[in-house]
Amino acid sequence: MAEAIANRDAEFIKDRARKQAEANATFIDCCASVPEEQDDSGIPKNAADRLRVFDKIMAKAKEYGISPSRIHIDPLVEMLCTSENGIETNIEVISTVREKYPSIHITAVISNISFNLPVRKLINLGFVVLAMNAGLDSGILDPTNRDMLGLIYATEALLGEDDYCMEYIGAYREGLIGPVKK
Repeated sequence: MAEAIANRDAEFIKDRARKQAEANATFIDCCASVPEEQDDSGIPKNAADRLRVFDKIMAKAKEYGISPSRIHIDPLVEMLCTSENGIETNIEVISTVREKYPSIHITAVISNISFNLPVRKLINLGFVVLAMNAGLDSGILDPTNRDMLGLIYATEALLGEDDYCMEYIGAYREGLIGPVKK
């Protein structure tokens, strides 16, 4: 996407947005990114350092009177293949933030976990369940991935976040999850 923006490729950008909108995405993800030389010191490698950054963000939000319920925080999911402790850091950050601020929104780029791994879809599917169980309440993901969407609805039902499984059943009836109806 960053390349499309740099090259002013409006058709690529429009096509990406159109596909996501047609898949009922709540927000359109364009992941424009920034060159690395603009990052201060990169992504902290351990949970304690990430949580210190988070605490600074929350202190600033409090200073400006911004309620945690209005904030969407990113736990900065790292690649599993370069992590020293699997997803322990990611889960610790998500669960600690959720515990400190129950009303905050925690969102992550789901596919970051699987960069440089084969069959990325399997890692992404497993990660979303574990992250949701830790407190992740939204994700940046491919809204056209029916398996992922179905897994999210199923996980919400299993975690008791979908009374009587009504959202899950509704998604199935609307054809958003399950086998494609002909």
